[in-house]
Amino acid sequence: MPWWADQVKKNGRHLYTGNAPYRISDNSWSADELPRQIRLNRNTDGCDGNVYFRVTLGLLDNPKGFLDSLKNHYYEYPALTPQMSWSDSLPPIDPIWVTIEENNGKAVIRWGHDLPTKSDDEPYRYIIYKWPESKLPDFDNPEYIYAITTPSDPDSVTDWNYSGYVYGVAALDRLNNESNVVTGTRSAIQFTGKVPESFHLFQNFPNPFNPSTTISFDLPKDDFITLSIYNLRGQLVKTLISEFENAGRHTVEWNASNLNSGVYLYKLQSAGMTEVKKCILIK
Repeated sequence: MPWWADQVKKNGRHLYTGNAPYRISDNSWSADELPRQIRLNRNTDGCDGNVYFRVTLGLLDNPKGFLDSLKNHYYEYPALTPQMSWSDSLPPIDPIWVTIEENNGKAVIRWGHDLPTKSDDEPYRYIIYKWPESKLPDFDNPEYIYAITTPSDPDSVTDWNYSGYVYGVAALDRLNNESNVVTGTRSAIQFTGKVPESFHLFQNFPNPFNPSTTISFDLPKDDFITLSIYNLRGQLVKTLISEFENAGRHTVEWNASNLNSGVYLYKLQSAGMTEVKKCILIK
């Protein structure tokens, strides 16, 4: 038994051992030493888990060839720190919407959140769950964690293997208290290969949005078109498309992360047709 084993549960502590391969280039260490240490720690009562520390000449450099073994057997799934019983247990506010937009062989999972009130805890990160349509989700099972965002990440993730799966998003605060899981709904826009009968600009989705939204439009014939964004003063903010496009339904994603909150106009223009719609950016 490790020397620290009888100390870990005093005063309600949670213990996570740290493992770092700072000596594995030394010939006195065999390639199975780090996995052996991990197994020893995980089999000790009172050890809640372990953290891998990445160092120069560490795991990413795969110095003794056990990178795949560690990833496949010890660090296969993302993990969350459990709730600390002695700390604030107030969960953050739930995401107010979650959508799944299918396009070009991928699914983009997006979510939005409201501003917290004085009695609410502010979201700090988000956890994205993914589970088969044929099963009930078990949110305590790390196999169902698809991704955990960082504070600097956008409010969206992309998945190329989405057919037959359901997605849900929960908010995490700085103490890893978790909100309710909000299940995603599929985008209302259906993309088909049929030639449209008329020129048409769709309402962006989602709307309001932060920071990205999808704009779709129909072209009944091949044409040169422009799709541009304007502010309410009529000033051009960005040109998304300015080229010859084939007849059909088209979609483009607009990322407005560099703009302030507000109402914007997006205009689709061809040789003989123009349509304009409003969208709302909320940060």
